[in-house]
Amino acid sequence: MPWAALVVGILTTSGPSEGRDGLSLPAGVDTIPPTIASARVIYDPANAEETGCLEFVFSEPVDWFHAISPSNYTDEHTGETAFQGFWFPPDRTQIRFTSGFYGYGTCEQVRVVKVVDLAGNEMVDDGVGNVFTFYLEQLLVKGRMGEHMKSHDAPPHSFAVEGSLEPLTWSPICDVELDDAEGDSTWVQKVFFSPPCSSATGGPETRDLEFRFSHLCSELEPLPADRMVTIDLAAHPDGRDTLDLWWNDEAPPDFTVRDMDVVFRVQAVAPDPPFGAGDSLGVTGSELPLSWDDPPLRRLRDDGVPPDDVASDGVFTTRETFPAGTYRNLYYRCMWKSPADSAFVIECPGEFRTAYLNDDFFSTSNPLVLDLGFGECVVATSAGDRPSAPEQFLLGAIFPNPTRSGVSFSLSVAERTPVTVDVVDVGGRLVRRLARGARPAGVHRLIWDGRTDGGRPSPSGVYFLKVAAGDRTATRRVVLTR
Repeated sequence: MPWAALVVGILTTSGPSEGRDGLSLPAGVDTIPPTIASARVIYDPANAEETGCLEFVFSEPVDWFHAISPSNYTDEHTGETAFQGFWFPPDRTQIRFTSGFYGYGTCEQVRVVKVVDLAGNEMVDDGVGNVFTFYLEQLLVKGRMGEHMKSHDAPPHSFAVEGSLEPLTWSPICDVELDDAEGDSTWVQKVFFSPPCSSATGGPETRDLEFRFSHLCSELEPLPADRMVTIDLAAHPDGRDTLDLWWNDEAPPDFTVRDMDVVFRVQAVAPDPPFGAGDSLGVTGSELPLSWDDPPLRRLRDDGVPPDDVASDGVFTTRETFPAGTYRNLYYRCMWKSPADSAFVIECPGEFRTAYLNDDFFSTSNPLVLDLGFGECVVATSAGDRPSAPEQFLLGAIFPNPTRSGVSFSLSVAERTPVTVDVVDVGGRLVRRLARGARPAGVHRLIWDGRTDGGRPSPSGVYFLKVAAGDRTATRRVVLTR
């Protein structure tokens, strides 16, 4: 909150109690004195080490003159009194000390006296309701965003951190922004927390912080669960901790470091007749040069020209180069159109093939060859090392989100499990059923094309993916923009 906002008065010396904006109440109407409802350290990212500002929220509206009087606030550790006060009606005050706080590794205590409510009841100096006992924890947050920035929108980018403990919040979003001063795609910010110390023991109390990164003040990390860190002075006696994380935990080992080729060979599965020369086949997928376009942009040929072996044998082939920096887990599927069809047919709607792009073994001269039977989507086609089966049900990243037309996402199950995947609107009404039935162990890729069960485009708005796998459930928000 900026210093200038709502500033009613700045006082450096005491004086008569005048000009209270008519907020006082008749004596005797209220007989309960005010107490400190909450308090926290206000940090200034530009000058955080020297910050000596506290924000107090009182249990009720208070008289501004007494609330901002510097002599009413004493740092019990140094004996220093405040030198400035700022009032934010009706119950909030920010107080500044000259030397700042040195509570890293120790408990601090500030005593408040002589603050009165609008009925004239003075705060009781009992060491309980009039003291703020706390310690400082500096959390240096580093978000490595390079991989996310490669595939999400165009510059300029902005990132923030959201969370469950002040000064972080979940709403409004983007209230603690990160900074990439070095221009190296590592976004950094110092975040200062002021957890309480026990008034009974004088020792520090721990607090669990749930948090996520956000992008462009609209997109939260699509992790299966919130990140978690414990603010604990015992674990960090110097009052400082560092978090060094990749957006969505997508670190460089998840991406290729050199170009590699993949050969897709697709044929009809017996007893289906082979594809004919007039048929058209394509492949769509999650990583460039593939895309989810319909009709598919990447076509397969049965013309005997390499990589196709024999012309008109019903085996359609293409060779695609995936550039360095591609996400190793590729999700894809094939599409087919006969001369009599007006549109392409998607193999196994709701299912996706998976391939692991192992560029440690494959390259542009040694391609990964995928021999596929059209419609056999539940079989993972990959080579080399690939992620093991999930230990539990996980609903993975939803991309893109927000979206103009549709989203894709992964669903992981550790064993064959009954699965239901629904899209519902904000009123809980069913919009689209994407899947219902048993799924084998492994990672399955699903897509919602932004349409209803009746095939009509869904209007712009907020929707929710509701997934049930066995006895576990998960929900994710999807924002659809038209």
